[in-house]
Amino acid sequence: MGHPIDAVGAYLRILLELEEEQVPPRRARIVERMGHSWPRVSQVVAKLIRDGLVVTTEARGLALSDLGRDRATAVLRKHRLAELMLVEVIGVGFEDAHAEACRWQHVLSDAAERRIYELLGRPARSPYGNPIPGLQALGVAAPDGGSDQQDRSLAAPDAVGEVTVARIGEGAQRDAALLRALRAAGQNPVSERQET
Repeated sequence: MGHPIDAVGAYLRILLELEEEQVPPRRARIVERMGHSWPRVSQVVAKLIRDGLVVTTEARGLALSDLGRDRATAVLRKHRLAELMLVEVIGVGFEDAHAEACRWQHVLSDAAERRIYELLGRPARSPYGNPIPGLQALGVAAPDGGSDQQDRSLAAPDAVGEVTVARIGEGAQRDAALLRALRAAGQNPVSERQET
């Protein structure tokens, strides 16, 4: 049996995540993250453009319109709240929560989203340490930005010695072996999450 999926919402979420990760949003990145064929991605992107949710850039990239950003923010907020509920309340494994939340993000009503937010103690971050966007839509003042620490990629040339993992990007969230290794090393961003 298939799972309900809103391709438009999923693609918009991916474009917003790519922006967060400072990765140029392109069709090729969507192909990588969704596992869809190039023709399928091109078809959905054409619909996003036609519906005014996405625009193309001069460099053949993609950018969210204001309308697209609003919708992407709502989907990503539901996704990250679902991840947190799955890990903290239901007990789904850290390595499985992202994939499950990809399904839940499409079926959560606004009312359920608000209840989950309150049930979880008004969190500001997902279990992977990523900020939950658009909390203003839930009646919450915008967070102050969090820590004064400068986040750096572990791939940076100067990333040597002891480190603390503050957030885990979407690409790494799909790597179960990496997530198990991080948890075994005591690197679990959810244990240090902040509430608003």
